Amino acid sequence: MSSKINDLGYAELELAAQALASGTHTAVGDLSNIPIQDKIVKNRLGSAVAWLLTLGSSKSAETARMLEKAAQLDAGFPERLKSGFVVKYLELNTQGLSGDEVFFALYDWAAGMKYTEMRKLAGLCILAHLFIMCDIFEK
Repeated sequence: MSSKINDLGYAELELAAQALASGTHTAVGDLSNIPIQDKIVKNRLGSAVAWLLTLGSSKSAETARMLEKAAQLDAGFPERLKSGFVVKYLELNTQGLSGDEVFFALYDWAAGMKYTEMRKLAGLCILAHLFIMCDIFEK
């Protein structure tokens, strides 16, 4: 994965984001940020998840640019994308799963039904970006 992340570009991020934002969701939550390491500890995420978040966050700036460009064509797109993750997170969180189990379920969901390796990486980058921005998981 770490060798493929450099090959991931705007097109893959945009494709994954379009698919993930295709539903209708209701936004919830406070948008303030906390340090990523504090959030990892608070959510009891293990080293495998921390590594995936580090890997995915390497494309956070590019993910933010993609969301900004998408918003120029569809102002509600970033909010729909975020809301889809929030709704899925809340659904998983009520099932009594561990933090790692919730993360991996979100990671699988973000990869889509018939994912390719690049789609899975794009989903990870979007998931990591939303985690960093404190849009999902507990603060």
